[in-house]
Amino acid sequence: MVAGRKCDRLISSVVGLSRLTWAAPVLLSQRSQPEANDATNEQQGSDLAEQQQLLRLQPQAQITLLQAIQTAETEQRGRATSTELETENSSLVYAVDIGLKEVIVDAGNGRILATEDLTQPHSRNPQWRGSVPVSGNSMGDGNGETQDNR
Repeated sequence: MVAGRKCDRLISSVVGLSRLTWAAPVLLSQRSQPEANDATNEQQGSDLAEQQQLLRLQPQAQITLLQAIQTAETEQRGRATSTELETENSSLVYAVDIGLKEVIVDAGNGRILATEDLTQPHSRNPQWRGSVPVSGNSMGDGNGETQDNR
């Protein structure tokens, strides 16, 4: 019986050692790249803050995400590849990407406010206003997009 226990302990030790051997490179790589880990943690925190901001803004939208997509697809005669609710130009809007275009749909009334070429730099002073105003203090670096709200 004693020999069986010693054998079990030896197997456990070998298994534990192999786990440590596999984990060591991961631990070393994490230790040698603290900037990458800090950037990842910062990005995760930013993503969480963005999600919380969008949850606060969602009830203000008068149209659904699906309605915004349908409006943009009809206008551009294409398929949406991504869509997000965001604040831009002090307004709550849906940004719908279709091909190389971004269609800005008013989250209040469903009207298309603008169509932007994604290959060109965005205008810092758009000439439109949406029907759902968002206070300026909830904005990030001034461009008004919630993903920049940090």
